[in-house]
Amino acid sequence: MIEALPVGLLVAFVAAFRRARLVALDVAHIAWHREGITVHRARSTTDQLRERANVPVRAAPGVLCPVRALRTWLDTTKIVGGQTIRTIDRWGRTGTNGLTSRAVALIVNKAAKRAGLGPYS
Repeated sequence: MIEALPVGLLVAFVAAFRRARLVALDVAHIAWHREGITVHRARSTTDQLRERANVPVRAAPGVLCPVRALRTWLDTTKIVGGQTIRTIDRWGRTGTNGLTSRAVALIVNKAAKRAGLGPYS
């Protein structure tokens, strides 16, 4: 089963999103096109002049394509609106609530610890 956080981290890495921007990503902010997607960013503290209001994310070849991963996640979970990165219960059911920035940090720290890496902040 595809999981939300790895998909989200892949998109966040390519789009240079912070945790808060990742968990705020709404389906309505994504425009799909042949080359990939464009993510509309609302105003943020790091972009007061809205110079990067639309962030392009290009499709990539291979299994680490953020566009294909996001499309698969949305299709698999049948998410058509609201937050894209959501909770998953222990039975693998997608919740209606989105992950929080703190939850992302905890999950990544736990994975880093299992991999023998230092903490993520």
